[in-house]
Amino acid sequence: MKANEQQTFFVLIEASYKDNVRMQKSLDGIMSVAAKKKIAVRTTISVTELIELCTSHNEKIIAVLCSSATWAQRVVEKLFSTGIHPIFINMELNETNYPYSSVIQDYRHSAFHLTEMLIKAGQDNKGIAFLGLNPDSYPDSLRIKGFEKAVKDSFKHYKIFKNEGNVDKCINDFMPEILSFETIICANDVIGVALINRLETPSDYNIAGFGGMLVGQYVSPRLTTVVFNYSSAGMYAVDAYSLLSKRDNIHNLLLNVKSTIDIKESTLGISNGQMKRLTVPNVDAIDFYADSLVRDIDRVENMLSGFDELDYQLLKEILVGSTYEHMSEKCFMAINTLKYRIRKMCDGANVLNKKELKNLIEKNKFCFSERI
Repeated sequence: MKANEQQTFFVLIEASYKDNVRMQKSLDGIMSVAAKKKIAVRTTISVTELIELCTSHNEKIIAVLCSSATWAQRVVEKLFSTGIHPIFINMELNETNYPYSSVIQDYRHSAFHLTEMLIKAGQDNKGIAFLGLNPDSYPDSLRIKGFEKAVKDSFKHYKIFKNEGNVDKCINDFMPEILSFETIICANDVIGVALINRLETPSDYNIAGFGGMLVGQYVSPRLTTVVFNYSSAGMYAVDAYSLLSKRDNIHNLLLNVKSTIDIKESTLGISNGQMKRLTVPNVDAIDFYADSLVRDIDRVENMLSGFDELDYQLLKEILVGSTYEHMSEKCFMAINTLKYRIRKMCDGANVLNKKELKNLIEKNKFCFSERI
């Protein structure tokens, strides 16, 4: 790179992950710190294009945003042959000898701490289930490690239920055995939300998830979740890029971002607290985000991520079928202004109009009318 040429931080994004809210939060973190450091950021979903861009800009350090361990393994092998050093965000590859850096969430220890807390809060001798393990998910591989450590230390009966790419089927397979468990730890908040919506009396169980998704607060009971700071992971990736670019003697970096447990009504008897590696199996890639139920919940999460108080009030009016005129009077807002806001909601949820938005909310049983 020439002396006066601006640095460019290239970010490779797994194609099936590119519309994910958590990916976007990490990317926002990258953008915020890069702007302060006057570093340009450019994204691509093509490994071939990335290699060409790095070659033309003489850049050797890049970031990678992904969720599939299988995909990540293939990428790191391709990049090694070209001399490109990847910084994986929210991903670590313990089964590779290729050099890479990583900014990861506290997946393993947060799962251990959550499981330990729920075991101590248990009221009877029933078991504990881990619902929705994706064999191709790096975060799940660490969560299950922490989960198994906690339950084995307690000698409590447990069982793991896998998700092979269909959340509905995963829950259907679990339901015949549900009476054997008092505690259900879900691999992510999407599965937690789907399970709460499926159960007639979810308050009979302790249910928790991972991810800190906003949609988890609009089911009844509200979902206890481990909150991961995806934005900070992106920020630290830029810091790692800057350090690696300046110091040739640093082989790699590993940064671990702390998480917190947000206790809600879906778990009883535990209190909030601050949180203080695993072999990736050789399995076929499973696209968690190809599931229509997962996409629906992610669409609502994406919409909520851009909300303010007025948007929540407008959503309440949409859900009760209010006309534009009634919304305008009640919210003290010009009709053109509220139409603009509703259009942004629909774009965020990837629906055509407020009728489709209402159907999406009702289909997934979110309780906005009770929360707003």
